[in-house]
Amino acid sequence: MNQKPSNLFYKMVSFVFCFSMSISPISVLGQNDSDLKNEWKEIINIDTVTISVSKTSFDIESFIRLVIADKSLYNSFKNLRLIEYKAFHDIKALDKSNKTKDFFHSESLQLYNYGCRKNICLYNTYSPNYFKNNGDHKYLTSKIYQHVFLDEREICENSKDTKVSAGLDLRANYIERIKMMVFSPTSANFIPLIGNKNMIFTKKNRKKYDFELRKIYKYGFDTYELEIKRKNSVPEEDVMIERIVTHFNIVDLQIVHREMNIKYDTKLLDLNVHFDIKTKMVKGNYYPEEINYQGNWDVPFKKRESISFQTRFFF
Repeated sequence: MNQKPSNLFYKMVSFVFCFSMSISPISVLGQNDSDLKNEWKEIINIDTVTISVSKTSFDIESFIRLVIADKSLYNSFKNLRLIEYKAFHDIKALDKSNKTKDFFHSESLQLYNYGCRKNICLYNTYSPNYFKNNGDHKYLTSKIYQHVFLDEREICENSKDTKVSAGLDLRANYIERIKMMVFSPTSANFIPLIGNKNMIFTKKNRKKYDFELRKIYKYGFDTYELEIKRKNSVPEEDVMIERIVTHFNIVDLQIVHREMNIKYDTKLLDLNVHFDIKTKMVKGNYYPEEINYQGNWDVPFKKRESISFQTRFFF
């Protein structure tokens, strides 16, 4: 009786972490965008400054094709597999008043040599109740975080043993699908209890959003800012993605920032998630620079879990 809700909870928690560290390639299942291109100029509010994009090498129709097919954010995380870096990890478990009740702080170093990478823990400190008495993770969210960011096994690109650890490998296919929600919000995911509510560019769903495209100076250079948010007239329960803001570097159209609010509340599932990802260029390649996340989950037969974390990368 408890097995299904427990598995569902584990799957839903998995999604907010595995967006950030893709371990194997994902195929982008782009939506048919022919209708969208035809009505793009009607559904998007274009800032007068941004109209200048028509004078560059691409037009609005080309830009929306870019948004639909973009893999630059995914590739920036994939690049982490091929470089040495330090990372700082700050995880907090929050109580009903949004105050910290447990914490975990850590600094790690990823070594990379001849196609193999390995994480080394430089130090960590945590509250007395962060782990169970047997040393296992008390919070499912932290268990997944440990696997994604702090796994100290050596992993080689040519190794056949690239499966995730026991307890997570059975959900690998599901995790691959759920990661796509963040990397490519236009993709079909087949997520239990959610359906296609995340597919914001379908003909049905895009009518529920306001689209804003503008040119702004941010992070020391010009960017195109695409903001997509639920219309005030649309009830919260009609959508899953409340708001997405994405910044593209004007020079190479790389995603340098994405902020996303996800909210879904039913009798079986209650989740409220916010995350913010920034990338930066290092020696000609883009890498994630910082990830900020806060998520609140509640499903039957499991305690509500409210976790926030910040991950910062240094190259």
